[in-house]
Amino acid sequence: MAVVRVLASLVKGSLRREAPGWQRADDAISATQRGGRIAGTDNDSAKDRKQGRAVAGKGIFAGLPWWVTWVVVPVVVIVVFGGLIATALGFLIGVLFKVLIAAALIAGVIYLVRRASGASSSSSKSDW
Repeated sequence: MAVVRVLASLVKGSLRREAPGWQRADDAISATQRGGRIAGTDNDSAKDRKQGRAVAGKGIFAGLPWWVTWVVVPVVVIVVFGGLIATALGFLIGVLFKVLIAAALIAGVIYLVRRASGASSSSSKSDW
């Protein structure tokens, strides 16, 4: 529970201030209605980057604190998809175990057949 409280306080603290380069949706709409440019849509993306505007292709996590990218996002993914991940890993481990058992059984059958056929026939091992 203490971890959840720490993460909640970190998230709450980062949400109070806006990340640099973010603009509200109504600002972007009004810019396009006025004939203005949107960052990353033309060759001025270096200029846009210098001015602190969001540039398409720079990543959704640009401008966020490091702990959001490396702590909060993985925790959320594990919480949301944990059951699916566990099921997939269990399935893969089960399939690999069955392949291992099948290979061992096939190797055992081949060994027994070669041993039985070698003992009952007078053919040499060079016939194999």
